[in-house]
Amino acid sequence: MRILVFSTSIGHGHNQVARAIQEEADANGHSATVIDVLDFVSPFLSKVVLEGYLRILRYTPHIYGRLYEYSEESAGVEYSSIVNNLLCRGFQRLLKREQPSAIICTHSFAVGLLTALKQRLRLDLPIYTVITDFAVHPNWIHSGVDRYVIADSRMAPLMAALNVTSQLLRPLGIPLRRQFSVKQSKQEARALLGLTPAPTVMLMGGGLGLGLNLDFIRSISIALPEHQILVTAGHNRAIARELSQRPLADKVQVLSYVENIWDYMSAADLLVTKPGGVTCSEALCMGLPMALVSPIPGQEHRNAVFMTDQLAAIILDETNAVNRLSDLLADEERLATMSRFATRLGKPTAAADLIKMVETEIV
Repeated sequence: MRILVFSTSIGHGHNQVARAIQEEADANGHSATVIDVLDFVSPFLSKVVLEGYLRILRYTPHIYGRLYEYSEESAGVEYSSIVNNLLCRGFQRLLKREQPSAIICTHSFAVGLLTALKQRLRLDLPIYTVITDFAVHPNWIHSGVDRYVIADSRMAPLMAALNVTSQLLRPLGIPLRRQFSVKQSKQEARALLGLTPAPTVMLMGGGLGLGLNLDFIRSISIALPEHQILVTAGHNRAIARELSQRPLADKVQVLSYVENIWDYMSAADLLVTKPGGVTCSEALCMGLPMALVSPIPGQEHRNAVFMTDQLAAIILDETNAVNRLSDLLADEERLATMSRFATRLGKPTAAADLIKMVETEIV
């Protein structure tokens, strides 16, 4: 079985999910190829869109939130108008070369474009859509999708409100790499990473390293004298370099993007993070309680609401964040309860379950 996985680099999580699907397909004797759909349309457009997206998130996130809400109420993008003859020919060449059995999309733009191409070319090719948040935007919903993979069954009413029938839904979870299904104790993980046995707090700014604040990190390190602090700056090397050059306590360890993020999550007692859908899903699979900060208006805010409603997280306000963190970390019973709720929500076999579903449905 050959699978084409269409993603984009707009938001690091979409590519992570695509990579997890690719690895799981390969591990099961199939072949999966990941394609950046924006690069496929136009490398120049891809660069412009990504740079614009990052600028909005970094400097004016409230504008992103307004655009997100506005696009929920508007008619949305008319993808059929994008599908010109040149793009159709390029896609036909791709299909002829790859001969795929199925298409999997991990970004809403990819879904819209691929379903428009499917209709235009009258293709008999199943399209699976993997929604990478614990909320859903109308841009994900298109005729021509054969299955929607959602993060949790509690999203079903949201999908029904968008006229998606239950027959099209599969609440398998957000696909993650296999390592997130491997359990290890905090002591084992800390020894593996060369950390002390002390209680550990992990701070993440998401894959793009946004949401990290030097004053906040310093305040946490002062307020938690018995804890070691792990700060992961993602792909934002400038932030990692800046944090490394500033005077911080010895117990604060600053890391750039780390491949084995599952080991660090296993070592931590609490994750302080932006509520990206993939990051939240990773924490749930590791049974790691979350304190959520700086949610981008839109899907991240809704992820945060979902996590707190399910008692797996708290949301920190800038005015009392340090005090609330101190109180939470001092309450071992509450942390243990949050960990149990997180574990209950986690779906560590989502990638394997997705591949099994595709195998069953297309054979």
